[in-house]
Amino acid sequence: MFSMIYLWLIGAVVLAGADILLGTIYLLIIAAAALAAFIFAVIGAGILFQLLAFAVFAIAAPFASATLTSLDNAPNDICEIYTG
Repeated sequence: MFSMIYLWLIGAVVLAGADILLGTIYLLIIAAAALAAFIFAVIGAGILFQLLAFAVFAIAAPFASATLTSLDNAPNDICEIYTG
């Protein structure tokens, strides 16, 4: 029988490859979520925990990405805050 381990790994690789071809970050976020579910599958977690890990990472990753990008645009010096 085909194991869920291979399904998560193939899904992560296919999504990462499609992201490289398209040049966006959205599919890479879903690929990272599939990779997290793959790790849960490798350690022997049940399908419910694998799906939960996939959902949590898929929902939380865009928020983390937006937070990191907004930190990149923050002013580096106190003078930049007042002078614009």
